[in-house]
Amino acid sequence: MSESEIFISTNETRNTSFYESRVRPVIVEFIGTTILVFLVCMTHERFAYLSDLVYGFTTVFLIASFGDISGGHFNPAITLGCTLAGALSIPLAVYYFFAQILGGMLGAALTRAVYPEEMYKAMVGGSTFLKDYKNVKPGWGVMTEALLTFIIVLTFLHSLVDKKSKLAPLSVGLTVAVCSAAGSNLTGGSMNPARSFGPTVAVTVYKCWIDVDIFNQKHVLYDGWEYHYIYWVGPIAGALFAALIYRFVLASVERRIHLHRP
Repeated sequence: MSESEIFISTNETRNTSFYESRVRPVIVEFIGTTILVFLVCMTHERFAYLSDLVYGFTTVFLIASFGDISGGHFNPAITLGCTLAGALSIPLAVYYFFAQILGGMLGAALTRAVYPEEMYKAMVGGSTFLKDYKNVKPGWGVMTEALLTFIIVLTFLHSLVDKKSKLAPLSVGLTVAVCSAAGSNLTGGSMNPARSFGPTVAVTVYKCWIDVDIFNQKHVLYDGWEYHYIYWVGPIAGALFAALIYRFVLASVERRIHLHRP
């Protein structure tokens, strides 16, 4: 599938087989999201910056390897942004969404499969959570995820959808790494509902504890669902705002929304 078939509907796209235009890209999104969540969850939160680099560089090689087939989203927020930007059809976006969510769940399950139970519990399955024990409020978490997702989606739209630059995978990947590092002390820097949902589902069947004071060995029982909405509301809001800025300011002429005086 060519880039034009992924990013915008054409007559050629309508003549493409259902497998090439629907099944193959959806399978790639499922596989890519599985790989992304698995590798990110494999890195312990105590080595946060290493996890940020893994997150970023995994994004780089996934987009570089599979971007020509599916567009290289692997993130429901990016899929939403591309749909609102007019770069992806609504039916395909729905297929992508379910593929990404299922891929995130499988990636998190694979993390549990390779880690001994005690190690898995110690790293809380690689999940993201609001650092409320550091007095971080939910509203701050939503704002953090929204702003960081806005930056990532805007970078993706401008570098991959419009410019289709050869450096786009690196640009997007480095943006993911930087934003993940920036948000690590507040929310864990997810910017991706599939990346947060999968591990939360996986750790629900285990009683995991979070270190709130490593030196005094104080722990609290992990409840991944209490503030889980942060990892949906924030990225959705960020994607909406990024698509808005893109359509009115940054988009190429054929995609930009032009306001004309009556």
